[in-house]
Amino acid sequence: MKPVTLLAALTALLTLGLSATAHAYDQADLERLLDQNECRNCNLHGADLRDYDLRGADLSGANLHRANLFQVRLDGADLTEANLSRANLAEASLQGTDLNQADLNHALLRYADFTAANLVNANLNRAYLEETVFRQAEMHQANLRDVVMVSADFTDAFLCEATNPVGLPYRHNCARPQPTAQP
Repeated sequence: MKPVTLLAALTALLTLGLSATAHAYDQADLERLLDQNECRNCNLHGADLRDYDLRGADLSGANLHRANLFQVRLDGADLTEANLSRANLAEASLQGTDLNQADLNHALLRYADFTAANLVNANLNRAYLEETVFRQAEMHQANLRDVVMVSADFTDAFLCEATNPVGLPYRHNCARPQPTAQP
C-alpha cells in the first residue's frame, strides 16, 4: 500500500472514530434524568433506556436520536421538540405524552401506544408502524409521509391537515364538534 493511501485510510478511520464519540450521550445528562425525571435539551443520543419508568419526565428538546426506548413508560411525559429520529420505541407506552413538534423520523414504533398523545406538527416520516395505537391522539399537521404502516389504530384521532403516507394533506372531518351550550 502506498504511504499516501495508507495515510488517507488512517485519517478516514480516525475521523469516523472521533465523530462516533462526539455523538455519544452525556453521562451527566443520563444521571440527571434518572435522579430528577427531568432533562430538558439534554444529549441522550444512543442511550439505552429500555424498560425504564419515565412517566411524567420532562425531556423537551432532548436529543434521543438512536436511543433504545424499548418498553419504556413515558406516559404523560413532555417530549416537545425532542429528537427521537431512528429511536427504538417498540412496545413503549406514551399515553397522554406531549410530542408537539417532535422528530420521530425513521423511528421504530412497533406495538407503541400513543393513546391521547399530542403529536401536533410531529414528524413521523418513514417511521415503522405495526400494531401502533394512536386512539384519540391529536395529530393536526403531523407528517406521516412515507411511513411503513403494517397496521395502526387511529380511532378518534384528529388528523386534520396531517400529511398522509403518499404526501397529501388529510382533510376529512376537519371540523371539530362544537360543545353543546347548556341553558
